[in-house]
Parts: sequence; structure tokens; C-alpha cells
Amino acid sequence: MAAFRGEPSCDCLGPVVVPAWAMACVDCVVIVAVLLSRQQWFARRCISLSGRILVGAGAFASLLVAAAILVSAGASAATIVARLSGAPAVINPSVLNTGTGPRGERLTLRVAVSNLSDEPIRLTGGTTSCSCATIGDLPLTIEPHATQEISVEFTRSASSATEIRYQLFTDRSDFSVLVGRIRSRIRE
Repeated sequence: MAAFRGEPSCDCLGPVVVPAWAMACVDCVVIVAVLLSRQQWFARRCISLSGRILVGAGAFASLLVAAAILVSAGASAATIVARLSGAPAVINPSVLNTGTGPRGERLTLRVAVSNLSDEPIRLTGGTTSCSCATIGDLPLTIEPHATQEISVEFTRSASSATEIRYQLFTDRSDFSVLVGRIRSRIRE
């Protein structure tokens, strides 16, 4: 509707700015694809196999265009997946790769937590799968369509390769945990 009102962008994807005309095109293709896929009688009687293939290819192409628009607008893969799955928040990057370093090295890592919803989200605490990491800057409230950074203190552990998991707890009953990972290698 924003395209028809002459607005340059719609709020369909929250903080990601997408031209309204592009979203209108994607919406139209998706509506046609849904209608055709749901109407089995119509599909069997009125559209040949090549026509159905063409409709399917068009729907797939529209999804690729939508993903390209999101990526060109600066959205990360994690944000795109979160939007498509309906998650109200996302950690960026979802996997922190610390590279290779000496055993015992202490790193302060920063991760961004983005609120994709229309309601504030409060991060109430966090936990990690290893005593080698602690989460700082909590509790924290993130306003709608805003992003806040938090710190994760990490010490390279005794094993040569490590992947630990950390969780951030929210005050939302429909989405109570955000999960991230830290990967690290020890230089021998």
C-alpha cells in the first residue's frame, strides 16, 4: 500500500529500508503464487504443466529478488532468517569466530542484538556452556526496531578447537531465549 500512496519506503521489514515499489512487486507475485497453488482445480484444468513451472519459477525469482534487496539494504543472513521465521530479535553475528590465538588469551567481544518487533524487548540475563565466557551489559532494554551492543568476555580454553554456546534470556513469553556461538582455535 505504501507504493500506491507514493511513499519511498514501507515498514514491512522494520529497520531495513526497502523501496515500496519493490515490496509491492514481491507482494503481487506471492499473492498470485499462493492463489494458484491453493486452487488445485484451477491449476489442473486451466494451467498446463509448463504454466505451473513458469508460475513456480516466478515465485522463486521473487523470493531471490526480495533476499537480494534485503542484502543490498545491509541486512545480515541471520536477520533475513529471523524475519522470515517471525523471530522478534536476532544476535549479529550469531557466530563469533575469534580465529587462532594463544591459550589463556582473554578477549572482549561485542555482539549486536537487534529488536525486530514493535514492542521493547528486555534482555534479563545470560548463560554460557563454558566458564571461559561471561556476558556483560545485562539487564538491558532494546527499543522496537533498535539495536544494542553487549560484551562477551572470552578466554581461550585448554582444548585446541572450541565452540561454546551462549544464551540471552528475554522477558518475552513467545521468544524467551536468543542463542549465539563463539568459535576459537588455540595456536600451539
